[in-house]
Amino acid sequence: MSRAEAQFDEWVKRLELGSGIELIPPKYFEGKTYTFSMQFNTPDELYQRKARLNKIIESPLLKHYIKSE
Repeated sequence: MSRAEAQFDEWVKRLELGSGIELIPPKYFEGKTYTFSMQFNTPDELYQRKARLNKIIESPLLKHYIKSE
């Protein structure tokens, strides 16, 4: 595992994404475009994932990591 992968994995753990939400790094860790992926089975699950994603977006941890890249 590369240093970039290890740092990314540690950062994602600290974000506590929860089930059904995945954060995908830029391909080969080159570039600055990240992707969020959400899985859900019901409208209620979608609403719960959306609420969690909103908290993640407001997280100082997310803003710090993306800014420091």
